[in-house]
Parts: sequence; C-alpha cells; structure tokens
Amino acid sequence: MARKKPHIFRRLFTIASVISLVFCLATVVIWMRSYQTRDDWILNYGDDRSFEFETMYGGISFVWGSLRDERLPQRLATLF
Repeated sequence: MARKKPHIFRRLFTIASVISLVFCLATVVIWMRSYQTRDDWILNYGDDRSFEFETMYGGISFVWGSLRDERLPQRLATLF
C-alpha cells in the first residue's frame, strides 16, 4: 500500500517561497529607492559598538565597528 506524503511539506514549501518572494521584492524596492534618496539604519549595541546598513546611489553597504575605536569602521561589503 502506497503511503501518501503529508501536505505539510507542500505547505512549508509554499510558505518558504512566499517569504523568499517578499525578500526579493523588498530588495528591489530598496535598490530602486536608493537612486533617489539615501537611507541609513544604525543599530547600536553594548560597549559603543554599532552596525550600519546604508543605501545610496544604487548601492548597499554594511559597516560595523566600535565608536571608541580610532580606526575607521570595518566595511563588510560595498556594492556600487
């Protein structure tokens, strides 16, 4: 007797696909918006450390570092 696969796997795949589509659309919207305006999102967390997400001129950059550090913050990725 053949065992039927539960519909849960199909439902999980559908949910994962929808989430992926939402992230893709959000990325396109942020990318298109970056040509018109500059956006900065900064997260400060303990001991004067910060993480920054920045969009401008069609690019995206991620910056992290310490506010007390005399060196420039480290750049994780800059895509221009």
